[in-house]
Amino acid sequence: MSAVLVRRCSGSRGVFVRGRWARSATHCRGRERDARGGGGPSDVAPSVFAEFRARLEQRAVKAGDLLLQISGDECRGLAPDDAAALLRGTENTKVGIVAERPASGGAAGEKLDLIVTRRKFKVEGVIPREATVNGRKIGIVRIKSFSSNTAGDVKAAVERFKSSGVSRIVVDLRGNVGGLLPGGIDTAGLFLDSGKDVVFIIRKNGSVEGRTTLEAGPQAQGLPLTLLVDKGTASAAEVFAAAVRENDRAMLVGERTFGKGVIQTVEPLTNGGGVAVTVARYETPLHHNINKVGIPVDKEIECPASRDAAECDI
Repeated sequence: MSAVLVRRCSGSRGVFVRGRWARSATHCRGRERDARGGGGPSDVAPSVFAEFRARLEQRAVKAGDLLLQISGDECRGLAPDDAAALLRGTENTKVGIVAERPASGGAAGEKLDLIVTRRKFKVEGVIPREATVNGRKIGIVRIKSFSSNTAGDVKAAVERFKSSGVSRIVVDLRGNVGGLLPGGIDTAGLFLDSGKDVVFIIRKNGSVEGRTTLEAGPQAQGLPLTLLVDKGTASAAEVFAAAVRENDRAMLVGERTFGKGVIQTVEPLTNGGGVAVTVARYETPLHHNINKVGIPVDKEIECPASRDAAECDI
């Protein structure tokens, strides 16, 4: 794992406070959520995302279905990780889900009204494998979410790929709603030379913290790198994507990303709801604010997360 320097400087940038009633407040009370909360389209419902897809599909909910209500709460305007907070809860408790399956040609979609039971399950965050595309062997790393272990897992996977003689590496970030911001920063550091900016965090008081690599990552001069992204790629996944793209280490293929670039805490209210307070936001290495905008791709293709990455035009 490459070392990252934290640089602080003063500035005059401000942030915003956004209030939203949320029954999920008790799940994240007093906790800072890295690059989460706020941002993203405000008039659309979140779609079923990678972390919950396999479990929900057992109850006929599929990737791409739009979540309209969770336990009676409207989902319109929620980002994927906010919807995830509503879905999570104590094991064996039940949660009601109202979803809509989009129909083709603009017709009204099928409504799904389900009651599901919460169960514990382990999310395998990094899934590496090899594939043959156009007669050449490539290494594909699917990152479902970022954690403290992601950089180490990705490093090990890439080293195995190099030993087996792959021609290039594809990192699949489709449906990755983020996770831990340090995990995205450390993973980006694997692919960057020393002295490269990874992300800038602008705090509530206007101070700016820059994350810069202290040494060259083990894959800084390695195999060609392609990132596969979609409109569900958000938060820490966008930090990783912007860092390697804007430092000319990788190209992005797929769809414009979600656009989630703020850090929030949720403060509880006496009525059981909560106020989401934005305490910081981040900027890319080239000082782009991607919140509610997302990251454009270098090559636009349509390849749903349900499809194998090797089948995409990468």
